[in-house]
Formats: sequence, C-alpha cells, structure tokens
Amino acid sequence: MGLNNGVLEHILDSSVEATSIVDWSGGEGMFIAEGTWNGATVTLQVRTTPARSFVSMGSTGVLTEDGAVAFVAPAGVQLRAIASVAVPTDVAASILKNPRHL
Repeated sequence: MGLNNGVLEHILDSSVEATSIVDWSGGEGMFIAEGTWNGATVTLQVRTTPARSFVSMGSTGVLTEDGAVAFVAPAGVQLRAIASVAVPTDVAASILKNPRHL
C-alpha cells in the first residue's frame, strides 16, 4: 500500500534504492530530485497493479542532476523514484501532485 496522492519525499543514498510508493489518483504531477549525485541517475517509475513490475516513465522522467519534470499519469497507478547507475551521496527525490488536481 502506498501513500495516497500525497507528497513523497525521500532521500536516496544507496544504489538502486527505491522510495516509498505513491498510489496516484490521476492527473498532473511534478518529479523533483536534488542533492549530491556522484554520477547517479534517478528515474521516475510507474506500475499498473501490484502484480506488475515497475517501468520507467520514459526519458523525461530520468534525472542525472538537480532538476524537475512535469508528468501526467492515469488514476490507479503506483509511482516511485529509484536511484541507479552510481551511488548518490544525498539525493532527495519528490513526487508532488499538481495543486489543481488535489
């Protein structure tokens, strides 16, 4: 069970560490990551049901430095952020709901 449409903020400080899962109610959101990267990549991922695997939201959901990207996801999916490629020292990843869609 994930966080319900709330703000997800999590520090990624090891390789391939996933954040908590967000149960998304649909609509627009913002994916933000910032911190000390050490060459890491942080990817926004989605899955349609708990029985399925997480998959990347596409190249716009991949960050290699401080940044933010807007996204749209349908209701009923789960979202998470995951670090890979290298070990970040201290990267904060956030998945935020657009206030117009709360």
